[in-house]
Amino acid sequence: MLFDTAAGDSVLPRPLAERRTPLPGVRGAELENASGDSIRSTGEVYSVDFVTGGKLLPGRLTAANAVQPILAAAHYCGPGGDYRATLDAKNPHLLHLPTKETYPLRWENGTLKLAAATCGAKEAKRVPARLSTAAATRVAAVPATRRLGKAEAQP
Repeated sequence: MLFDTAAGDSVLPRPLAERRTPLPGVRGAELENASGDSIRSTGEVYSVDFVTGGKLLPGRLTAANAVQPILAAAHYCGPGGDYRATLDAKNPHLLHLPTKETYPLRWENGTLKLAAATCGAKEAKRVPARLSTAAATRVAAVPATRRLGKAEAQP
């Protein structure tokens, strides 16, 4: 599970959203990749909890054509969010500011991810948390269907 410091919105691949119920009355932002191309999205937003270490980390994700779920750091550490991210090499983590609980992260090949689960979702510790409500109309995410060709990738 990616924890992306550059993503403007958290995304859930559309196949993973199929058996879930979207949050009523909540719409996600329009998504685009770093090149400015649109990413297809249903606009529906889902509440999904993720186990990192032994804790449940809440998520609010927009269903989109993405290859994997992505959590946007802005949802946790942005205006109104209850977290602070520490991205050091040996102990990356999220700190839940009201309770001082830490959520482990890990580096894998230069990419920040949630730490491996040490228990199941039913056994994981739930901490009441508030995610950022900062609104955006167009945000960057990672597309699922388009890869740059050699000519496009070179400056």
